[in-house]
Amino acid sequence: MGNHGLGVVMEMIPIDAQIKSGETVLTSGLNDGIAKDLIVGKITDTVKKENEIFQSATVVPFVDLKNLEQVFVLAQ
Repeated sequence: MGNHGLGVVMEMIPIDAQIKSGETVLTSGLNDGIAKDLIVGKITDTVKKENEIFQSATVVPFVDLKNLEQVFVLAQ
């Protein structure tokens, strides 16, 4: 979890990517095991450090990960 258990930290975001608080995070589908366009959560904070090539973002998941027991993915 991210800062104080309030979110998940998404790292290695290219520094030139335009991201901002309030945006919805979706899965990319680049991994064979994870479908594209699944809703992950919402960005609450972004961090850009001088002289770094990546930035990071805190994402609050749309589900309560602490109480998640089962997940079903329906495919067409």
